Amino acid sequence: METSSRKTWYLEKVMSYWKNQNDCMKKIRGEIMVLAVYTFISFPRMAENFMRKVEDRTLDSSEELAFFYFKISSSLTSTASLLITLLLLTGYLVKSRLCTGLVSIILPVTLLSVTLGYSSSMYLVTPSQLHERLYLAYCVLLITAAAVALFSVFHTICFLTWLSVRERMERTNQ
Repeated sequence: METSSRKTWYLEKVMSYWKNQNDCMKKIRGEIMVLAVYTFISFPRMAENFMRKVEDRTLDSSEELAFFYFKISSSLTSTASLLITLLLLTGYLVKSRLCTGLVSIILPVTLLSVTLGYSSSMYLVTPSQLHERLYLAYCVLLITAAAVALFSVFHTICFLTWLSVRERMERTNQ
């Protein structure tokens, strides 16, 4: 297979994927909304509970870092969930392929933030003498987060390829 035919084959596959993805988003709109609302509501409440527990005692340096990661991941989760909820409520998700692509990028970011938030919250809640015993559980969560991150990167590359091909096609049609 020549390089140009491989490139053409790849572009055809990416374009057909993004062309048919809008139908999929119409079907799973409710499930996405449940995930977005759940993460938007649950993480700020968890942060509030941790703040109450932390105010009573001092943290050592490793717990401060875990708490910082938790605060960052809960902020990312809330922001991404709010964006998804707003896109779903406005109806642009069903009408625009660009919004569909944005949601398909924001959704893995939300899941990655949730994974990192739960990992850091698990570290914060666990007594320090049990940290070594739960090392495997932390590793599993971080491997899951890495897999979601790789999926996000791949999906973003596909989305940007689709945008550039679409732009090129619009220029040639004019």
